[in-house]
This record gives sequence, C-alpha cells and structure tokens, in this order.
Amino acid sequence: MKRSRRPRRLRRILVYAVAAAVLVVIGYAGWLSWIVTSTFDARGWDLPAQVYAAPLEIYGGRRLSADDLLVELYRLGYRGIAGQVSFDGAGNNQSPVALAKWK
Repeated sequence: MKRSRRPRRLRRILVYAVAAAVLVVIGYAGWLSWIVTSTFDARGWDLPAQVYAAPLEIYGGRRLSADDLLVELYRLGYRGIAGQVSFDGAGNNQSPVALAKWK
C-alpha cells in the first residue's frame, strides 16, 4: 500500500509554523525588553526617594515616657478628646485608649 504524503506535509508545515511563532515571541520579548531598558536608563533616577514612614517600635523594656508617646501620636494626627468618650476608638487620658484619629 502506498502511504500518503499529506500527513508528512501537514506535519512539516505545523513544525515550521510553531518555529516561526517561537521566533516571533522571542523577537517581541527582546524588543519589549529593549524598550523598557532604554526608557528607564534614559530617565535614570531623576527623583530622589521619599520616605513616608517614621516607625516607632514599642516593646517591653523600652524606655518611652507618656509625654514622648503623646508627642508621637499627635504628630501622626491623633488628638485628645475632652469629656466623655462617645464613639469606638476614642478615649481620654483616663481610659486605656487616650486619643482619637482625626481624618
């Protein structure tokens, strides 16, 4: 019996198509890498970094006076509440939660 050449030709076309697709993807990835690299290299580090945090570590054994803690909380936007506590998360100097965050 004679074998058909059609499956071989189809297989060869499929292999070429997959190889071409792989080459196109590799070329696109290389081009994209070049664009990103040139964009960031051209700009450099124009702007200095900004630090938006000033962490205060509170742990057992640390010497931190109540006044220092209040200064830090005021700096962060917390304010004291005079009189009776009327909402969750608020307090006065006599309660465990001494300050409320202003938004």
